[in-house]
Amino acid sequence: MKKFNRFTLMFIIAAVMTVSANAFALQSAHSRKGVFTGIALGGGVSLPTDNTMDPLGDLSLKLQLGVGASQHITVSLDVDSRLEISNSVVGGLFVPGPKLTFFLLGGLNIHAGVGVAISYWDTLDGVKIGMDAGAGIGYEMWVNTKWAAYMNLDVDYFLMNEFSDLITINFWIGLRYY
Repeated sequence: MKKFNRFTLMFIIAAVMTVSANAFALQSAHSRKGVFTGIALGGGVSLPTDNTMDPLGDLSLKLQLGVGASQHITVSLDVDSRLEISNSVVGGLFVPGPKLTFFLLGGLNIHAGVGVAISYWDTLDGVKIGMDAGAGIGYEMWVNTKWAAYMNLDVDYFLMNEFSDLITINFWIGLRYY
């Protein structure tokens, strides 16, 4: 009988320790505080502001490195690589720049950012430099305690040197690791 009581006591102690360790781990679960990384794929349309060319199809890849200042605010360095294609022109944009995100309710967020637009177009000689300013709305949902999936709808304005300015509308799907 004493062996059963000792076994029961050891089982209860082990169970309590396991539950308390899991409870401690959950304090940092689903937290946006601290460093995070992310990757996203996007696509959309780019509309030239001068009506001299057709709208461009846009295929994009985004890499992120950021920090969560609080559960509701993150700041990141986003690096976008965009392939722009139409019937008359093919181009590429490389756009590094900071982005500020505010989480409103749960995963619902708004974000804004700026960047340098480094572009190459087959109709122009060499690389051209421009500026980017953008904003959007998104939703982030937790996949597990550290990974979050997100969807964003963004609008960017590219002020391009020696080329038509572009207004882009992109839809992004991505993952972040917090």
